[in-house]
Amino acid sequence: MPGAMSLLALFALVSTKVLALVALGSMASRALRRSSAACRHALWAAVIGSALLMAVTAPFSPFWSVPVGESFATMDFTVRREKPVAPVPGDPAAHGAADPRLASALRSRVGPALALIWMAGVALFFLRIAAGRVALRRIAASASAIGTGPALEWLATLAGSSRVRLLETDALLVPVTWGTFRPVVALPMAARAWPATRLEWALRHEMAHVRRRDAFMQTAAEVCRGLLWFHPAVWYAARRMRQEAEYACDDAVLASGSPGIAYAEWLLDLARNVPRGGAGTVTDSIALAEARGFERRLRSILDPATRRASSRALMASAPAGVLVATVAIAGLGLAGASAPSPDEVTFGERAPMDPERERWALQRVFQPRDASEATAFERLREGARHEKQHDFDLIRERSLWALSIAKDDEVVAPLVNALESADWRVRAYAAWSLGVADAGGARAELTSALRDPVWRVRANAASALAALGDPASTPDMLLLLVDPAWQVRLPAAEFLTRAGTAEALTALRTLRNDPNIGVRSVARSSSGEPGT
Repeated sequence: MPGAMSLLALFALVSTKVLALVALGSMASRALRRSSAACRHALWAAVIGSALLMAVTAPFSPFWSVPVGESFATMDFTVRREKPVAPVPGDPAAHGAADPRLASALRSRVGPALALIWMAGVALFFLRIAAGRVALRRIAASASAIGTGPALEWLATLAGSSRVRLLETDALLVPVTWGTFRPVVALPMAARAWPATRLEWALRHEMAHVRRRDAFMQTAAEVCRGLLWFHPAVWYAARRMRQEAEYACDDAVLASGSPGIAYAEWLLDLARNVPRGGAGTVTDSIALAEARGFERRLRSILDPATRRASSRALMASAPAGVLVATVAIAGLGLAGASAPSPDEVTFGERAPMDPERERWALQRVFQPRDASEATAFERLREGARHEKQHDFDLIRERSLWALSIAKDDEVVAPLVNALESADWRVRAYAAWSLGVADAGGARAELTSALRDPVWRVRANAASALAALGDPASTPDMLLLLVDPAWQVRLPAAEFLTRAGTAEALTALRTLRNDPNIGVRSVARSSSGEPGT
């Protein structure tokens, strides 16, 4: 299960993108206020569809997007927090440092709690949708098919070649339609006494829903609300789409020449019989006279200045504009980890250590408990003696840090514990140091670090596992080939190239056109192609 920060980052990204999309949709709808309701309905339907697409594809982050800063993309706000790197036994510099295990325990609880709360909300919402479907089936099963009479004659005229079932039932108070592939129009029993004019209005209204596939979009809106039940902007967009659908159907009735005043009076009579809580309908159905927003709907019907139709070009441009906005918002929202600057890569990762502490770490005398710890100490001492080649070279700093947190007789266990630190810089240093220390026993902990929300930690963990070269890491490395950060994909590609298995080489072919030249070169060299 993803960690707390991963879930927070995912929810924040989706929420921000959907909020931006709905805000743009609202502004566009206001700009189209003098256009037809059908045009605005197409706009809001596109907004709902795009929001649903964003929700479904949120875990699959493309890495072609525009960079806007890593701190947002990874939900990591500790970059400039100056604090002791890690508690060191016997080192007064570590006095008063926060217990990293407490922070890790909190993170380990928050992640599952967030996931469970979200899943519970989704489950309840989808149970509501399922209950609505069952209720509609029961209504259809208890209803009677209308086989003769003026209602059927009007339906035959309006439906054309469309196959629509016409039912009558005492379970409904107003005309209702539902069904995407097998549309149903259900009339209340009271419709038997309606004059032909009112039957025409009712069926024109409901057939406008059928022709526009409003039942399908209503289902999409319900699914979107179910996945993003915590987001008020989604509820707002769904409500606006449903309102505009009703206005558009009213326009279809009035465009046929029906008198607006008489039609409005009839709708008002229907609405008086509808309970305040609804129209005696259920989820996924579309009722003709819902009480919510009814006053505004009447004003729209009676306003002679209201435009009842829009040009095809305008009808197409509204959803097309939403599509363009969706692509732009999705790209901006996923930026950051894919294209960090060189300064971010090094200076942002460097953990603070004063010169006195560095000297203390270098002069420490260790008594390794076994041969593996002796190898680890020797490798890290060699790294601490490394001469810095350039500002981006952190080998010496990382090695000194590792020696500073070591116990007198072991270093691997303290490094493993440091992987749970609340400071991502500590986790990144620990992952790198475990690779240098050739700590094969830490493979499981390094594998867990591959799911860290900060790409630098994932990159160092991947490099460490690549250095260890354990074939058991192959499945985990395969998953890294789609990581948004090239710094993570690169060591994974190098590991798989050395592995040389058929599965690894097949997977590497997907990176031959990777945006990063280093990843691309490794992938192509694995199959004997030129590196660039």
